[in-house]
Amino acid sequence: RRSSELIAVADPDVAQALRFIRANAHRPLGVQDLLGEVHISRRMLELKFRAALQRTPTEELQRVRVQNAKELLSTTDLPVAEVASKSGFSGSKQLAECFRRVLRTTPRDYRRSFRPDPA
Repeated sequence: RRSSELIAVADPDVAQALRFIRANAHRPLGVQDLLGEVHISRRMLELKFRAALQRTPTEELQRVRVQNAKELLSTTDLPVAEVASKSGFSGSKQLAECFRRVLRTTPRDYRRSFRPDPA
């Protein structure tokens, strides 16, 4: 679906974890779930992620969730709470906090930037 976002990663553990994140980011998911998928230690997974992507597994999960929320906000009229839920956030408050931290804006303002001003 988003092949342009896929990153060629040489490390098979990181590649497997990335596929798992992208397929499951909409669910309640944490690093423990990734460890169950790739069968390596948390420390090793974090080291491999930093080497391959310059970010942690948690940061990648957050990045994918924000990307999913951005897509929903820009292409649908779903309520922000529903966007949060469909993107894997625990609620609209967590989504808003993450948007402010990562994008320096709110979900509502981000959505407004895609709507033409009424004349």
